[in-house]
Amino acid sequence: NINFSFTDSKNQLWFGTPMGLKQWTGSGFKTFGISDSILNMYSIYEQKNGIFLIGISKGVYTFDGKDFKNFSENKLLKNTAVRTLLDDKKGNLWFGTDTGLIKYTDGKINHFTIKEGLNRNEVEIIAIDKFGNIWIATLSGLNMYDGKKMYKISEDEGLQSNIIFLMHIDKNNFLWVGTNKGLEQININAFVNDKKIDIKHYGKSEGFVGIECNDDAVMEDKEGNLWFGTIFGVTKYQSSERQEI
Repeated sequence: NINFSFTDSKNQLWFGTPMGLKQWTGSGFKTFGISDSILNMYSIYEQKNGIFLIGISKGVYTFDGKDFKNFSENKLLKNTAVRTLLDDKKGNLWFGTDTGLIKYTDGKINHFTIKEGLNRNEVEIIAIDKFGNIWIATLSGLNMYDGKKMYKISEDEGLQSNIIFLMHIDKNNFLWVGTNKGLEQININAFVNDKKIDIKHYGKSEGFVGIECNDDAVMEDKEGNLWFGTIFGVTKYQSSERQEI
C-alpha cells in the first residue's frame, strides 16, 4: 500500500508506506524507518530548510534524509494519527489528525474539534487558499476556517455527498472536492466575499464517468489541467472551461 507519493525540491521521489519511507534512487528503493513507532506514514511536507515533516500513526517526526526525530513532545500531537499537514504564510503549521485540526505555532497548540464547529473530528485533508483560509475535508463534509470562525459546507448546503476523498485548490482559486458521488467545484471568491455557496457538480452526465474518487488522487499540470483518479480510471479536466472572475 502507498499512502502518499512526493517529489521534493531536489526532484527526488518519495513514497510513504505502512513499512516506512521509501526513496526511489533510480535503480531501486531505499527504505527509511525501522522502529515500529515510525513505520506507518500518512503524510509528508518539506520545510524551507529542506527538513521533512512526516505524519505517522502516532504523531509527527522530522526527517533530514538520514534520521528521524520526534517533532513534538506534546501529548495531544504525539498520540494521534496525523493524516495531512502543511504550513501557512505566517509560518504556522497545521495538522489534520484523527482527533481534530491542530494549529502549531512556536510550540503552542490550538486544537479544533466538533466543539469548535468541525463536522467531524477525523480530518482527512487540509488546504489553504490564497486568502489564507483553511479548508478542512472530513468524511462528514467540508469546513472552512478564516482565523475567527468555522464555516460548514455539507449535503445540507449543496454537496452531493459528505464523504470526501480528495481536495485541491487550482490556480484560478476554485476548490475541487472529490467524493463517492463525483466532483464538486466550489467558487472560493464567492464564499469569501459574499458567503455565497456556489457549487458546480460533475457526475456521469457531465463527463466524469468514474464517479467515485480515490484518496488524494488529484494533480494539476503545467497547463492548469486537472487530473482525477477514480475507481474506474483517470479523468482530465480542461482548465479553460471555467475561469475565476
